[in-house]
This record gives sequence, C-alpha cells and structure tokens, in this order.
Amino acid sequence: ANLNTRRYDVAAKGTIRDFQIEGFGQVDLNADVIIRPDAGGFVSVNGRVLADMDRLDIEFLRGLAGGLPRLDTQIAMGRDTLFTFSDFTLTSPKFRFAGDGVRKADGTFDIRGRGRHSEYGPLSMKLTGEIDRPVVELALDRPFDAAELAGVRVKLTPNAAGFAVVSSGQSMLGAFDGVGQLLLPKGGGPMVRID
Repeated sequence: ANLNTRRYDVAAKGTIRDFQIEGFGQVDLNADVIIRPDAGGFVSVNGRVLADMDRLDIEFLRGLAGGLPRLDTQIAMGRDTLFTFSDFTLTSPKFRFAGDGVRKADGTFDIRGRGRHSEYGPLSMKLTGEIDRPVVELALDRPFDAAELAGVRVKLTPNAAGFAVVSSGQSMLGAFDGVGQLLLPKGGGPMVRID
C-alpha cells in the first residue's frame, strides 16, 4: 500500500467448488490473484486460475477429450473490462492445448491456439461465441495417416440439433470437401450425418 497516493494491492486466494456452467458442466476453481484499484477507482485483476472439471455434460467433447479436462491460465482484467487468458493450457487424457483467449464484455469468448490429440495428431483450434455453444474451427495436420488425410479443416457451427459441420482437405483420393451435421440428441450419444 502507498498511503501518499492511496493506492493499494489486495492479494486474494480462493476456491469455488462445484461451480455450475449451465449446459456445459461443473468445475472446481482455484484462484490466486492481485486486485489493484487505480486512482480513478477502477479495479484491475491479475493472477492465475486453475479449473478442474468435475463433470462435462457435452458427451461429444467428453469423448474427444478422453475424460475430464484441466485448465491452467493467467488471467487479467483491465479498464476495458475484457478478461484475457494468457499462457492458457488445457490438458486431458487424450488432448493437450495451449493458447490465448479473451472473454468479451458481452460474455462471449475468443480462444485460439495449438495442441495435440493422441488419435488425431497436431492441430490448431479457434473457439468463438458462447462457451456452451461455441463456433469451433479446427485445422488438423495429419489426422488419419492410413487414408493419407492432410490439411484437414473442420468448422462446427451450433444449431438446434447440435452442430453444422463443414470440412475440407486432402486424402489418398485427392481433395475433398463436405457438409453434414453433428447431432447431439438429449439422452443419446453423438451421431454424425453426412448431407
């Protein structure tokens, strides 16, 4: 604290158990942050957050991850009220992803980075929109060597039934593109439909 300028920092550590994210799952949050008011009274936040999923409600994502993921990230919130995520790592039994992101004032997210999946190999990912119903754009370098798949691009856009899917890339038979649906029926497993 600086008594002359009336500026002070507050160090805070805390845990939130069983935090519910509607439509997405349940998470335990651990935070270690510095809260710093400025001369104008605005409060900035900087620190580290660990998030361990206790439950992931989207079966497709749970299967893709091979289990429950863990998030480790630095966070910051400035005068623009944006929450930024840096040194962002997401790990699960089948997947590791590192990148950066932001939570905008309207509550939507923009997360980008690169990772590796145990079955599909190296990839890059962009996730935008609502966290429980995001638009996901994937670029997979070599997801299935037996079919000589390479440079595969997949975009998933949420709709009433699940996600609309648009894909393109190269295979042993040449270039391909396609459209379809990733159906996520309530009470049932995910299904892929090629249109």
